[in-house]
Amino acid sequence: MAASGGGGNASGGRESDDDESDDYELTPRKKKGAFSVPAELYNRMYAHQRIGVRWLWSLHQGDMGGILGDDMGLGKTFQVTCFLAGLFGTRQAKSALVLAPKSVMRGWEDELGRWLVRAACPKAEVVVMASEMPAKARRRAIALAAEGGSRGRGAVLITTYGMVSSNPKQFAPAVGGSGGWIEREEPRKHVWDYVILDEGHKIKNASTKTPVQNNLKELHTVVDWATFGKLLGPYKYFKKA
Repeated sequence: MAASGGGGNASGGRESDDDESDDYELTPRKKKGAFSVPAELYNRMYAHQRIGVRWLWSLHQGDMGGILGDDMGLGKTFQVTCFLAGLFGTRQAKSALVLAPKSVMRGWEDELGRWLVRAACPKAEVVVMASEMPAKARRRAIALAAEGGSRGRGAVLITTYGMVSSNPKQFAPAVGGSGGWIEREEPRKHVWDYVILDEGHKIKNASTKTPVQNNLKELHTVVDWATFGKLLGPYKYFKKA
């Protein structure tokens, strides 16, 4: 999982580059689990964005999530899009759930459609789920996206925090296959390869919506979620450290 801090729309900037290959490789192709970013995307990244994607890959290798905390306007959405393009293209992930404020959902749809689908992974799919979608259509869309889309080559489902908090079970127990879905009594584990939070501070405390962590507990909540509890440990011990 990756928590993407902040909500600025991404804007990739082309740099001069001597790399003329089809892909930019972060690991040798002969190595199992090699990761590469399509050259068209790589050549549009600024230096700090390339560092960010490499960092996200290093977290992936350690089965760890993280917080991409660049300032607004520095292209976090584009970095995440490039990272997903690399994962989908090398068959190391097939599904991602993006939670974002309603005001930036269109930005995510445009960015993923332009760079993930049209430029990098033409068989991948991007689905936007708004509250207007009927419940039955929501369940089918979730099930299909969680299994990698209709072609199985990667899918990203974009929705709001409100949709997930109002219908949490719909996003966990969905199972695709044969064009249908099945609801389980217990949520299925690891349905999504990645869950990406835009404005990730929204999970820190249900009673506040400010973008700054006001105390150690709120900071712990965000970091603990992103890192599967591996980094800071239980809060009762963290607050004593």
